[in-house]
Amino acid sequence: MGGRAGSWHDWPKARVKYVLTTGAALKLCNRGMDMSRSRGLHPSPSLVALMLCLSLLASSMATASVLAQDSRDREDPLRALKGNLVLRVYPNGTVKARATGGLEQALRPGETRLPAASLTCDFTVAPKGFNQTEIRLRLLAKPDPQAALLLSGLRLNLRMHSEETWSDLALDFDLPGLLGANGSIHSTHAGDSLEGETSLDLTFKVWYGEGTPANDLGLTRDLLEDLVVNFDVYKEVFQELLGEYTDGNLTLTELTLSRADLGDRYGTLTVHAQVNGSYAKAARALAATYAPSAEAMEAIERLTEELTETRFTKTLSADASIVYDRVERAFNVEFTGLIEGDLDREVNAVKNAYLRYLEESMPQLSYGALGQLKEFLLPTNVSLGNLHASFEYRSSEASQSFSFTIEGLAFQPPKPEDMLPFLEEASFETPMPSFNLTLEGGSDEEQMVEIQVPETVAPPLEADPYRAVWAFANLTELHEVMFKVKPNTWGVTDFHLQAETAVIAGAPQPIAFVTNSTILDEPEVTEDHISLRVEGPSGTRGALNITMPAMNGVILATVNGLRVEPQVASNGTHYFVYLQYGQSVDTIQVVWPAPTATLELSQAKVETGQSLTLTGSLTAAGEPLASRVLRVMVDGQPVGTVVTDAQGSYSYSTSFDRAGSYELKTVFPYYAKSFESPAAALTVEVPLLQRPEILAGIAGVIAVVVVLGYAFARRERKAVGPSR
Repeated sequence: MGGRAGSWHDWPKARVKYVLTTGAALKLCNRGMDMSRSRGLHPSPSLVALMLCLSLLASSMATASVLAQDSRDREDPLRALKGNLVLRVYPNGTVKARATGGLEQALRPGETRLPAASLTCDFTVAPKGFNQTEIRLRLLAKPDPQAALLLSGLRLNLRMHSEETWSDLALDFDLPGLLGANGSIHSTHAGDSLEGETSLDLTFKVWYGEGTPANDLGLTRDLLEDLVVNFDVYKEVFQELLGEYTDGNLTLTELTLSRADLGDRYGTLTVHAQVNGSYAKAARALAATYAPSAEAMEAIERLTEELTETRFTKTLSADASIVYDRVERAFNVEFTGLIEGDLDREVNAVKNAYLRYLEESMPQLSYGALGQLKEFLLPTNVSLGNLHASFEYRSSEASQSFSFTIEGLAFQPPKPEDMLPFLEEASFETPMPSFNLTLEGGSDEEQMVEIQVPETVAPPLEADPYRAVWAFANLTELHEVMFKVKPNTWGVTDFHLQAETAVIAGAPQPIAFVTNSTILDEPEVTEDHISLRVEGPSGTRGALNITMPAMNGVILATVNGLRVEPQVASNGTHYFVYLQYGQSVDTIQVVWPAPTATLELSQAKVETGQSLTLTGSLTAAGEPLASRVLRVMVDGQPVGTVVTDAQGSYSYSTSFDRAGSYELKTVFPYYAKSFESPAAALTVEVPLLQRPEILAGIAGVIAVVVVLGYAFARRERKAVGPSR
């Protein structure tokens, strides 16, 4: 096509520049490049995904606001939000947050709603090996029926893989009637300035036929033919504009049109391009182009300098995909990234830099709840190392609903009470009477946190020393709540307390369950056992402490039917039963059968000094009680102790120095109670040769023998006599 004098077609540079300078998408893209790449660092896809998801989660509250607000009837946009924000304070000052919420809204004719039938997002950050963190994101979006109809012919399959210094992207996209693209993009980059190159090999399918959406937007075959015929001119224009917008930091070194086929309905263009230069410096130049003022650009420059020093992580690998499923009419977005380094340190450095930037560029954020939030966040360390977040949106012609869950977010302010002024102010600025604020005391094995609520504070809906709940509206004097660290008498880390009352032995008895697991059902308490089901993260250690009245039996416990040895303590009136277990879904049972001790003597009659063996067993409910200490009693007095073996059996040997009749028994002491075996009678006799009558007889015999011997000797001497 030869150009028409004075027509807009004669000025490709002006045309391209017009598109570039008025394209809102490009402006947003460049602003995003400023926020991520102007740091002068390697662009971490994982961090980009992390910040994207956090932005989505933050915007979820804004979405809730949109859903909750009826522009004609409602002044408070979030009053309809229902849910709960739980803030658990630990002895070391760390606060862990868990939030769930949602709302439902009936739609009136003409009322605005999002153009989606459903939208779900699931996002996790978790440790993965030494000094590594894995980030996963999954997004599923189903357009509303009208949009789905427009996308009925869409084919989209985009897949990306990147490592520390390079990335590959494969694209297969076609939206009949508008545009299609197929090919690959390969990039390499290194160093703080992101020096590198990008190679593009793409085939474009550009629609322009009569009645197509592209034609309705003004795209014609003449325009595309003009591009093909004057491609060398456009190439120079693109080269010039790229250098202009990036201040010469990027160069279009190659741009070739290897194939161009123009049909009646659409044209196909195959293009190869290569761009070289410093992407970090180019991003700064683009930011300067679109900065609203010189002051804003100065603030951006200061932000850039600060962010340049926040390189504490690097992305080892990242994989992303965007696929449109035409059968399900759904977009599937998945991302997995592996980061090495100190993620929390980098997140906090970036957080502080942006807070200072916002304070400088948007002074209005220094007032009210937002100002207090900023003052709270600046000195507070945030941890995202175990974050899990999800949200869901659904809509129909008659209604729409929104829900979200966030857990694993942790932060450590200078002191936990520092978060309360912001929450108090926010409860007045944005009251949500159906949304609860819950403050909980956390614990480790040695210490626990108690919550003290002065009378001047707005009355909580419910409260005990470890938990207080308010409706999030007009929380007067909330900043006066105190968190006190005390010794953990339960010995359970990160416990939850659940108190029950049960009738035992005809009287109501209080029973407390302290555990780091979730109690699934109402615990079952009877005259002879306690049973409960608990659940916790698989592969972690669960702990349970039960405070119960001192029963007339020995405490035994099983987890999923397998015997475990609980630790039991007592204050005389109550037992404190502590046990550990591997968490999953577990059934725990505690029983207190009366133990049975038996006793047998090796002989019922022994002589003094003769060895006697006592044997027996100790069982409860037919089960042996191993490693239990029994006292050996003789006539009610302890003479020794014996320990049962693995079969609950014992053996004890002794002897007696004095003859007599004795009563023997074994006693099993169990805290303030004791359980005895039946008594066994024993007779101890002096040995026959040691009896007095026998000794006297023997002495008499000896005396007689001596006398007879003496008499006989004298007689013999007389018989012999001297000779005459």
